[in-house]
Amino acid sequence: MESKNLVLGSDGSYSLYNENYKQSYHAKSLGALTETMTKHISPALEFIKSQNLTNVRVLDICFGLGFNAFLSLLKLQNAEIFSPELGALSEIYDFPYPSLLDSISPNEALKTLSLESTLSYKTNTLHFFQGNALEYIKKFEGGFFDIVYQDAFSSEYNPELWSKDYFKRLFYITKPKCLVTTYAKARAVLDNARLAGFKATKYKLGSLFYK
Repeated sequence: MESKNLVLGSDGSYSLYNENYKQSYHAKSLGALTETMTKHISPALEFIKSQNLTNVRVLDICFGLGFNAFLSLLKLQNAEIFSPELGALSEIYDFPYPSLLDSISPNEALKTLSLESTLSYKTNTLHFFQGNALEYIKKFEGGFFDIVYQDAFSSEYNPELWSKDYFKRLFYITKPKCLVTTYAKARAVLDNARLAGFKATKYKLGSLFYK
């Protein structure tokens, strides 16, 4: 990993600039840790509480640096997290994760996921898939997921993960009561989600989709 691609966020946590997608994984103005908690983990926890869920299945699109997946392992209970990623995890083996994640040993966890594709932490399990996210989500039956972290790179560079057909697939594989969290607020994205059947609510930092 080249240090010139590291991005120091305002909260003191690091993210990374991806040269292929011409974007950082997280907003510098928030920081990787704060953005993950605010846009994905906190809404997920609120949803779990509101629905009285004792077991939860989470789809994390996409793994990226692993903040969504690792913080889910840390903060959720009785959760199965499923996360695809096109890139090789070996590229981020030496990434400087924040101390909050020390109990998970994220750098070692990346190596475990590369070799075994599965990682357990307390009552939670993370399933990693290296490959195309569109192909991955075809593996799941209808009504499988409670929560989706829709956290792919922007629709400008990653349009296939923001299309109406993509959201139709998400609609199919999510439960009748579900939550999709995302940083996206673009009208075209919200329109595609609505055309697929979701209701969409936009707020200051992103959007929430639900049925």
